[in-house]
Amino acid sequence: MTFTDILRSLLRRWYVMLSALACIAVAILMVARVDGVYSVRVNLVFLPPPIATSDANTLRWSSESLVNFAAVVERSYNGNTPQPRFASLDAPIYGSGQTSALKVFLPNVGGQWSSSFTDATLIVEAVDPDLKTVERRLDTAVAELQELALELQRAEGVDENQLISVLISDETSGVRFVQGSTARAAASIVVLGLGIGGVAAVLVDRVLMRRREREAGGLEPA
Repeated sequence: MTFTDILRSLLRRWYVMLSALACIAVAILMVARVDGVYSVRVNLVFLPPPIATSDANTLRWSSESLVNFAAVVERSYNGNTPQPRFASLDAPIYGSGQTSALKVFLPNVGGQWSSSFTDATLIVEAVDPDLKTVERRLDTAVAELQELALELQRAEGVDENQLISVLISDETSGVRFVQGSTARAAASIVVLGLGIGGVAAVLVDRVLMRRREREAGGLEPA
């Protein structure tokens, strides 16, 4: 099929392209109405008790123990709800299309076929269109995680001077307001919509033309 044939198909099935343009216009209007979101992320670091690092023999407190305990806290908090895993640890929640959510997870630095947890740190991230909501959601989650860590240790009869502490890391960027590019989204919608509309118009034209040829052939005398 040549470019001329494609152009003729588009002209004959102009109503298909018109429908595609209408869908494009609706999609652009919906994108233009999408507001930005507030996003915040903090790190909760699990630290050994001071008594474990009060002398030179700091290796007696295994970092693996801290990682394992952080995993227990994460699992106890999230329950059986699976946490989505992104290609990068820095990938934000809103990048997956969520505009109102909370995520608590233990960083997994493993590859596609294996898991590897090396840091005794829980990442807590919240996103919401409302600033107060995202701040309240984050503060509540942090307080609940710290309280949960304390309850789990006391339930096992851990002495007060042996308690693992959970502190907020100073490495936090604070609350950020994120808003996508409406122009870029509109351009993508136009390109995609015209492509789909063009393909649909050509396919419809070919089907109708073949049907017309069969009908015309059936009217010819044997």
